[in-house]
Amino acid sequence: MPVGQKKKDVNFNFCETDKKVVEKFSTSEMAKYRGFKNEKCYEGYCDYLRAPSEYVISHDNNQFIVLGRDRVGPRDTGYGGKGHTQSGKIDIVVGLGGPYAEDFNCDKLGNRLQLDPRFADSPTKNEDTKMYPVADSARIYLSQKTNIDEAFGLKQTGLESGAPSHDPRSGIGIKADTIRIIGKEGVSIRTSPMGIYNSLGGLIESVKGIDLVAGDITKELEPMVKGHKLIEALEVLTGHVDKLSGVIAQMAKDQMDLNYKLMDHTHQVPFGAGNLIAIPSLPLASSAVDAQSNLLRTVEKITKWKMNINGWLKNCTSRDKPGYILSKFNNVN
Repeated sequence: MPVGQKKKDVNFNFCETDKKVVEKFSTSEMAKYRGFKNEKCYEGYCDYLRAPSEYVISHDNNQFIVLGRDRVGPRDTGYGGKGHTQSGKIDIVVGLGGPYAEDFNCDKLGNRLQLDPRFADSPTKNEDTKMYPVADSARIYLSQKTNIDEAFGLKQTGLESGAPSHDPRSGIGIKADTIRIIGKEGVSIRTSPMGIYNSLGGLIESVKGIDLVAGDITKELEPMVKGHKLIEALEVLTGHVDKLSGVIAQMAKDQMDLNYKLMDHTHQVPFGAGNLIAIPSLPLASSAVDAQSNLLRTVEKITKWKMNINGWLKNCTSRDKPGYILSKFNNVN
C-alpha cells in the first residue's frame, strides 16, 4: 500500500500457507467466512513473534494479549531484554503490523510473517519496503518496570513537574488513532501526594504535575493559568487602570480651570497714566476656548471609557455573563 493511501475496507491478501487453507473452502464456506453480520472472517495477518518467557492469547483477526516481561520491540528490548526481574507485563494489541499487515504478511518461504511489537511510529523510510514504519494499530500496555515514554517514542518535557520517564517505573501506555475516556459521573485525573512510595519502593519527595502535549511538541509547553487567580489579577489591573484614568481626568479638569482663569484674566497696567486695565489677549482667549472644548470632550471620553472597562470586567468575571472566562465544568490546580 503506497504511503498516504487509505486502506481498503476489505482486503483478503493471504500468504501461501493461508491460501492453501482458503482454497479448500467451498463456495458457501467462502461466503460465510467473509465476515458479514460478524460471522467468522478469514483474513490475512501477521503472527506475533513470541519470546520464550511470553504466553500469547490470539484469535483469527490480528488481536493478541501477551503476558510476559517488559518488551517494547525485539526480544532484547525493555527491562525483560536486560534480564531484570520484577518486570512483568501485559500487552494488549490489535492490528499487529499496522496498515501494512495485510499487504506484507508473508515471509520469503510463503509462511505467515512473524513480527515483533512496534510501539512507536517512525519518520524514517524503510529502504527494503520503501514504507514508513508504522506502529501497531492500537495498544494498551501495562508493565511493572519500563520507560513508558521511551517505549512509545515520546519526547521528554524537561519540566520538573513532569513524570521521571528516564528512570524505570511501572507504567501504562495507551495508543490508538483516537482515544476517549468517558465517565458517566465525571472524570478525574490526579497525581499522588508527597510522602508515599512508588512501585520500586522509592519515596516520592515532590508533587508531579500533568502535561497536556499536542503533537508531541514539548518545546512550547507553558504553565496553565488558574482561573480565580486570573480574575483577581484582572480586578487589580482594572483598579489600577481606573485610578490612572481618574488622574488623567483630574489633570484635564485642572487644566480647564486654568483655561477659564486665563480667558477671564485682567490686570492693572503697571506703567502708564491712570488706572488702566489690560484685557485678555484675543488670540490667547480664542486658544483657551478651543482648548477648553477639547478638554471637555476628553473628560467625556474618559468617563465613557471608565464605564466600558468596568463593564468589560463584569462581563469577564461574572458567572451569569456570556463572556465569563472560567469553565463551568473543568478545574485545574
